[in-house]
Amino acid sequence: MVLARRDEGNALQKSCAIDVTRMMVHDLRNPDGTILTASSCLAADSASILSSEQHQTLQIARTSAQRMLDLVNGILDVNQLESGQISLDWARIQLDQLVDRDDADISSRRSKPRI
Repeated sequence: MVLARRDEGNALQKSCAIDVTRMMVHDLRNPDGTILTASSCLAADSASILSSEQHQTLQIARTSAQRMLDLVNGILDVNQLESGQISLDWARIQLDQLVDRDDADISSRRSKPRI
C-alpha cells in the first residue's frame, strides 16, 4: 500500500515536471521567435540604411537568438526523451567532422568582441 502511494506520487511529480518544462519551453520560444523574425525583417529592409557596425550588431542578435532557440528546442527534446514520447535513432557519425564544426563555431564566437 505504501509503495503504491509512493509510485503514484513519483508519477505525479514526474508529470508535473514535464508540464512545467513544456510551459517553460513555450514561454521562451515565443519571444525568441519574435526576435528572430523582427531581426530578419530589419536586416532585409534596411540593408542600405544601416552602417557596417549596425549590421554586425544585428547579425550578433540574430545568431544569439538562433542559439537560444536551439537550446530551448534541446530542452524540449530531452523532456520528450525522458517522458518516452520520442526515442533515439542510433547512427554512426564522423566524430572529426563534428569536432571541426563545433571548433569553428567556438572560434568564431571567441574572435568577436566582448566574448
